[in-house]
Amino acid sequence: SYTRHSLPVLGNELLWGVGFVATSVIIGRIGSVFVAANSIAGVLNQLVFISVSGVANAAAVLTGKTIGEGSRGRVQKVANTLLLFSVLVGVFNCLLVLVIRPLFLLLYNVTPETYEAAYTIIGVLACLQLVLGIDVTCIVGILRGGGDTRFVMINDLLFMWGLVLPCSALAAFVWGAPPLWVFVILKSDQVLK
Repeated sequence: SYTRHSLPVLGNELLWGVGFVATSVIIGRIGSVFVAANSIAGVLNQLVFISVSGVANAAAVLTGKTIGEGSRGRVQKVANTLLLFSVLVGVFNCLLVLVIRPLFLLLYNVTPETYEAAYTIIGVLACLQLVLGIDVTCIVGILRGGGDTRFVMINDLLFMWGLVLPCSALAAFVWGAPPLWVFVILKSDQVLK
């Protein structure tokens, strides 16, 4: 059964899911080359996201366990250690993506235009790895593991829905920004959070 404490968790998942759909709609309206390039880059991003997700889930378990033991004094130490580890994972993932990018793109038979777009998008995603680990570890791991789902929901409402999605829609459809800048704006919530 759901309690009032479950509502922010359900809200977070709903906000994230609908935000993902809104992002896909914006990317889809930019053009077929960009859609294909984003799809290719997304596969590589999902591959490296496995390590980020692992750190975040471990952070949730360790944070919850530490709080459950009544070791509130140790929680900050555990959180700091997890954050340091997430930074190391982010640096590793950034370098890994940059190194394997040309080899990964050889797996696809695409036009030169799509190749160039995917190459550039993967470069942006590589740079985002530096903050993605911290973002996911804090939000999915430490905050949710510590029971603070309300802040996570407010964070998503403010940055994703209040700032990033409206700005990226304006950039794509009103201002006529280049697709790469629209993509950067769409992914900027990870930095802002």
